[in-house]
Amino acid sequence: MIEAAATGADRDVSVVIPARNAASTIGATLASLASDTDLILEIIVVDDGSTDDTAAAVTRRAEDHGLPVELTHVSLGDAGAARNVGLDLARGRFVYFIDADDLHLEGGLRALRQSLLDTPRAGVAVGAFVRVVDDGKVRNKRPARLGAGRLRNARALLADRVSIATGSVLLRADAVGETRFAVDLPFDEDTLFWAELLCRTDAVVTGRQVLTYRVDLARSDTRFLHDARRRFLRWLRAARRLEVLGVGRAAIARRAAIIAFKIARTQYAHGRGAEAHRFIAVAQRLWGTDAGRLRLMRYRRRIAALNRHTPVGFDGLTSGQDAFALIVSVDPFMAPVSGYDLRNHANAGVLADFGPVVVTSLHPMEGGSTGRHDELIATALSALGEPKAAAVVHRRASIEPRISRLAIARLLTLVRRTRPTAVVVEGIQLWPLLQPLRPHVPKLILDMHNVESDLADDPGRRRRWSIWPDDDASLLRRRERAAARRVDRIWVCSDTDAKRVRAICPDGPPVDVVPNMIPRLDKLPDRLDPPRTRETTNLLFVGHLGYAPNVRAAARLVDRIVPAVRETMPAARLVLAGRAPGSEVRALSTADAVQLVADPPDLAPLYGGADIAVVPLSEGGGTRLKILEAMAVGVPVVATPIAAEGLGLVDGEEILIADTDESIADRIRTLLDDGERYESIRHAAFRRVHASFGRRAVADAMRTALGA
Repeated sequence: MIEAAATGADRDVSVVIPARNAASTIGATLASLASDTDLILEIIVVDDGSTDDTAAAVTRRAEDHGLPVELTHVSLGDAGAARNVGLDLARGRFVYFIDADDLHLEGGLRALRQSLLDTPRAGVAVGAFVRVVDDGKVRNKRPARLGAGRLRNARALLADRVSIATGSVLLRADAVGETRFAVDLPFDEDTLFWAELLCRTDAVVTGRQVLTYRVDLARSDTRFLHDARRRFLRWLRAARRLEVLGVGRAAIARRAAIIAFKIARTQYAHGRGAEAHRFIAVAQRLWGTDAGRLRLMRYRRRIAALNRHTPVGFDGLTSGQDAFALIVSVDPFMAPVSGYDLRNHANAGVLADFGPVVVTSLHPMEGGSTGRHDELIATALSALGEPKAAAVVHRRASIEPRISRLAIARLLTLVRRTRPTAVVVEGIQLWPLLQPLRPHVPKLILDMHNVESDLADDPGRRRRWSIWPDDDASLLRRRERAAARRVDRIWVCSDTDAKRVRAICPDGPPVDVVPNMIPRLDKLPDRLDPPRTRETTNLLFVGHLGYAPNVRAAARLVDRIVPAVRETMPAARLVLAGRAPGSEVRALSTADAVQLVADPPDLAPLYGGADIAVVPLSEGGGTRLKILEAMAVGVPVVATPIAAEGLGLVDGEEILIADTDESIADRIRTLLDDGERYESIRHAAFRRVHASFGRRAVADAMRTALGA
């Protein structure tokens, strides 16, 4: 104990200060008490598990001012429990609580003590205080309307008609009795304590300012942000204990409404519309009187507007944390099955190595798909069953989805709240999003999975691909050129596509090759198994079986290629595997030696039973993920030139390339007949695909493309 130099009969006040990591503020708090040190019997500092220099700061300031400090160390992690420890240790006739970041004003203790001496029946003296918020706002708070009725005083406090702060109250120790602070409450434990005391004893007020009460908004908001529902219910259970003192349910309900309103305002301020809506509804239900209801209604309208413009499933990042990247796609890709989904999912996973990633989709997610997935925050710009809002673009190419003005408003809300360093927009299909995003994004990237105008412009492909209208190519090319003027970088998945983009947009931004990553890489073996023992010859074609180029490739296999193989290998059979097969594909599966596996939950058994993967595509773009996946599990690939385009694989060493039906069938037969070459190709392909399309290769390319 550090004793003051003087003693006297008037030293009868015990000061209790709970402190946790308060080294930067507690010195000023102690110094502020020096003006009334002739009244202070002891200053009990309860150091609650501090990991900074709180204890050293207390000792230094006590010695500087000759303060009678007693330092007690506990590990409770709770302000109410720490105050209770100090209260149990207090020996003074009067008890004064002050927090470790507030300032006692000169003469304040003297005024409060004198009020109690002048009014012997009173056990509580309440003074005025100055409320200072760290954003610069200052308010004078006066303890008006405390009268002779004890229950009336308690109800006035609970209804916020009386202002009391820890540090603005002096207690007569014998009036406190067994009353203690509620523990394990994140907020309002002091109000419940003062309310209980006001029920048990008379109060007296002084108009003198006795305290500067400091409010840290970030710390204050944190109490109402995290686990709000469980914390609110815990507080409500503690508040209901006041019923036995006669406070009444209406007064407790009014206090609960005030707390719910505070939570709603905080959640609203942090962009958490769903939780804000829940608590504003609670506040309105519990308010009980018309006074103040107009304010609640105004907030409810604001929250409704916020929710309308908030992406579905977005519950906010941790306070103070920004996103490194935001990925915007047409469809949700958290359960990837198709090529677009797989590339987006892989890119998101690699970007997550740089920092937090938020993903959002134009189309809605299925129920239960919102929230966090694989360390990504998944959202959507529309909801299932939601009425259509006005569209941004009315003349659209065949690949362009409908984009509403509400979707753009939600996207901009998401950007404002997450403040991403980079936004990656999937494909030219979403070009209308680029212009509104541009002013709000430091780095805007267009990820062109395909060069869509090139696909639409190929006459050979257009004749066979009826989905494209005649004017799609020119319309898409205009879209690509306009998009190039609005973005900082363009990503493509191959050198071939990079050359095409540079030819279309010669004055455009840098074009980076970010290769497609091997699909489901984390589930694949890191070494090759021995080849399977063959009883039959299994050919495998994997793809989205509702995608027209894949449907035509499947028909080509069934009608011409497989029959040619079976002329010399009658045991050969074909497996068609993929999602959403239509009637045309289902009809193909009725042919001899053809099996259809619709919507396979796992491709591993199919690859495990395959001898050769055949990809006879004659149209399309980008790079073929089905080729990468087959090679990564040791299944050799026979493909057309357009199917293998952009992969940079060596024909005859890592893949077999053939164009006509006859040459494809011949390549299949010769490879199956030559065991040594079969093994050489599957091993060379395995090494190449992991080196060029593995996670490290994609991460290195993305790091360069981001300038990171």
